[in-house]
Amino acid sequence: MSMTIELDSDQTDEIIRTEMRFMIECFERDLEERRQGKGIGIFDSDPEQDVMYIIKQIEAFELVLDWCGGDVHPE
Repeated sequence: MSMTIELDSDQTDEIIRTEMRFMIECFERDLEERRQGKGIGIFDSDPEQDVMYIIKQIEAFELVLDWCGGDVHPE
């Protein structure tokens, strides 16, 4: 069975913004765990380096999300 769904550009934009918010939330959880010395390395086995890389990823997602017209933490 196959199904075709048509979405307008506003709908696809919102899907992308929602996914970016989800990734930010995941990275924020990972960041807190790594700062506490828990969790596993995502980008680096050195916890301090890993924290630095996670922060850069969060900032990058926030920048793109802002450019796309989305709030990082909508109410």
